[in-house]
Amino acid sequence: GGAPEPKKVAELEPVVQPRVRPEREGPFRNPKTQTPGPRAGEQLSESELEAAIARGKALRAEGRATVAIQAFRKCANKIPQSVTCEAEQAITMLGAKQQLAFAKHFLLEAANGQPASPDDELYRRIGETAIAHSQYPAARSAFGVLLARDVATADDLEQLAQALQAERGNADEAADVYARAYTLDPTRHELLRKRATLLGQNGDHTRAADLFQSYLDKAKPEEKIKLALEQRIAMLREEAKGRVSEPTDDDAANAPAKSKPKPKPKSGKATKKTAPGKTTKPG
Repeated sequence: GGAPEPKKVAELEPVVQPRVRPEREGPFRNPKTQTPGPRAGEQLSESELEAAIARGKALRAEGRATVAIQAFRKCANKIPQSVTCEAEQAITMLGAKQQLAFAKHFLLEAANGQPASPDDELYRRIGETAIAHSQYPAARSAFGVLLARDVATADDLEQLAQALQAERGNADEAADVYARAYTLDPTRHELLRKRATLLGQNGDHTRAADLFQSYLDKAKPEEKIKLALEQRIAMLREEAKGRVSEPTDDDAANAPAKSKPKPKPKSGKATKKTAPGKTTKPG
């Protein structure tokens, strides 16, 4: 006999199913899929807090995100809240794509904290980070702080409008914010186009057409875009006319009542009423 055939390696190795870890209960949670528990533990003293934040930012600047996250953990989710610590923690986690559930939680907590102390630039960074990672409620809150403080720029308001637009039911508010942004910077003609798009979607065809026309007059886009928008303007004008010509419920209510036709007399019976004091001759 010849040499025995070697057995296939695949036949010798057992199939190992990956372990599915159960959701953690108690204080230890999975930071990729679960949010942190309730706030617990006393916040650091003012000097210790400043030192922890400074160390975390320095480590992040060196590219040591994992160690930076550990530094920020000393002041995140504590009582009272440090908006700055939690914002820096969230920005670090999202930038490193680590502990994403914790990151999104801390970003929203920082945006909603809104004490008077953190400076405008921190809220701007929270908002920009939120927009970049599609965290629109956090973006809305952060840019809302800048709007309330009356320090929002046209860029801030454009991003606030984007966040509002991404959430259903806020299209009207988003259109108003685009208008306010254009007031701050009338050279940003694309804001006219964005507002017109929203108004058109909401059924305000006349104003949408007017704004698109204003965009064409001021921005003077290339021929291809110009032709496409001219067609859109014409369509919006037609839709506006159609809406005007359609009878509304109010029109129907105010319309004069139509006189009902008198019933025809039945054969063989006289139906004509006799006026008082008059007699009818038999026919």
